[in-house]
Amino acid sequence: FSSPYLIGIASFIALMTFVSTMLYFQQAHLVAEAFSDRGERTAFFAKIDLAVNVLTILFQVYLTARIVKWLGVGMTLAMIPLAMTLGFLSLGLYPTLVILVVVQVIYRAGRYGLTKPAREMLWTVLSRQDKYKAKPFLDAAIYRGGDLVSGWIYTGLAAVGLSIGAIALVAAPVAGIWALLALKLGRREEEMARIQEEKA
Repeated sequence: FSSPYLIGIASFIALMTFVSTMLYFQQAHLVAEAFSDRGERTAFFAKIDLAVNVLTILFQVYLTARIVKWLGVGMTLAMIPLAMTLGFLSLGLYPTLVILVVVQVIYRAGRYGLTKPAREMLWTVLSRQDKYKAKPFLDAAIYRGGDLVSGWIYTGLAAVGLSIGAIALVAAPVAGIWALLALKLGRREEEMARIQEEKA
């Protein structure tokens, strides 16, 4: 709690869980409307998972290291939040299953293929003690707590009568804040890495 850098990472995770939860509930709603048969829904989800897994492997094997090298950790971290800002705006204007699938595939493949590896790089500039004290707390309490609170937020927004499109428009600026935080964390990580190199 005394480290602004660790608070930044915690906030990044909390905003990520907000985006994930909003998409999850929107997906559940639109898929339930589109497919009445449980088997069709399962087949539909399997196709999404296959696309996500293939893209994730391609990113991690061929692209992620190059993107981090070219753009730096901060810009790599910000790519998916920026994409989600546009994705939520698209969903807000056109709340259809097709748009949702495109947004969901980009989000999940990018999150596992780009965001997670770049987020793990944020820990490399911390001491072993800071790393092993904070990481389990952030990965468990903040991640799961963020899911829970985001679920309440979605339920509250739906309860006051907001449509899927309106909720997406509410989520878009949150994704924008997530992107700004990613850039700030990336800059701080680079500064801390430079300081460590100078001391070495």
